[in-house]
Amino acid sequence: MDFIRKILMLLVGIVGLVYAVAPFVYKQCNGGWQITVYEKLYNPLVITVIIIFGLILVFIAIWKTSRSIFRKVLIIFILLTILSSIFLASLNNVRIHTRDSRRAADLGQLRLANELYFSYFGQYIDKLEDLASKTNGEGPMIGETPKDPYTKQSYDYRLSADKKSFVLRSLMDGWDNNCNGKINGRARFLLNNSIDFDGQILGLSCDDPYYCIFVKAE
Repeated sequence: MDFIRKILMLLVGIVGLVYAVAPFVYKQCNGGWQITVYEKLYNPLVITVIIIFGLILVFIAIWKTSRSIFRKVLIIFILLTILSSIFLASLNNVRIHTRDSRRAADLGQLRLANELYFSYFGQYIDKLEDLASKTNGEGPMIGETPKDPYTKQSYDYRLSADKKSFVLRSLMDGWDNNCNGKINGRARFLLNNSIDFDGQILGLSCDDPYYCIFVKAE
């Protein structure tokens, strides 16, 4: 019992240490807290680390008190199965959020390039691909037109008849359902200063799980 009590005390200490240190490490690795989709990975990350340490400590406790070889082998098998499941689930979650963050950043980049095009020519561009080829005399609006990181397809783009407004759209893998405002139905913040518009915009459906940026010239 004394050994188990020490294990539990050590586990509590590890939990406290993880919660104390993880924010600084996490912030450093992700370049700050500006990208809100990464913030949602923080708690799962901490919980995963705690579970792993807890399983290891339980394994050590059982290993020291058990004399059966079969039981020890069974414990190792169960431990490895649980750890691999946790790792694969966490990895998939990270991949989903990373792709969605990339999509939102790409749409933001395309928006800025199209706004630059408008400042030179007084209208928004007909096709996204032309942003990398049409020049203002000094160079193209964008070095390379970004594509979806998973499908490698171009993002959806729709231009109004008067070429004074446009909408960009991307299909998201894992959507953030935190509502932060109401614009044309609902609007959600995925990144700082980036609002997701829902509803029908210029003939495109922008309801979830689609992420849309709508811009109209003033």
